[in-house]
Amino acid sequence: VLNQLSNMPTLSQRFQQAGVVGKIIAGLLTVGLGIALVRGIVLLRTRLMIRAQIKHPETAGNNPLGRVLKVYYSEPNRSLDSLELRLMETIMDEQQGFEKGLSMLKLLAAIAPMLGLLGTVTGMIETFQVITQFGNSDPTVMAGGISMALVTTVMGLVAAMPLLLAHNMLTTQAEMLRGTLEKIGVSLVAQQSE
Repeated sequence: VLNQLSNMPTLSQRFQQAGVVGKIIAGLLTVGLGIALVRGIVLLRTRLMIRAQIKHPETAGNNPLGRVLKVYYSEPNRSLDSLELRLMETIMDEQQGFEKGLSMLKLLAAIAPMLGLLGTVTGMIETFQVITQFGNSDPTVMAGGISMALVTTVMGLVAAMPLLLAHNMLTTQAEMLRGTLEKIGVSLVAQQSE
């Protein structure tokens, strides 16, 4: 048992077994986590700016809610329909800013398991080529291809999970911010109609 444990590959050796496909998956994961971190910080800062703006609605600041309020305060005598359309247009513009980068994050989360499958197929092709050349009498000859197949599959799944989780969390945050702006926009239209 101890002899088997001493032969167990380390994490870096497993990474080497994954080959080029494994490196691509690791790169995808790094890029995706970078996007998630940046977008998370931006959405957090935006939420804090909106909270600060809610406390002082009379002065429109340079934040999404401030820009919505600026539309409201810019022309006090406009018609109710015109105000509603301009507010919705501004909210839709701000929503695009909230969702920036999230589609790329979702794409990376979808590509990672496919790359894992590509590594699986590549590893199995390598295994069959070894069997063709040397026969199947020695299992250690086939181990490299099978190991590559399994390691890349695991890497693809492991990379996809945090990216999907990050996408879901950031999408929820973006929807909450949009909902806040829409609620305030509706209250501004109601205030104008009174």
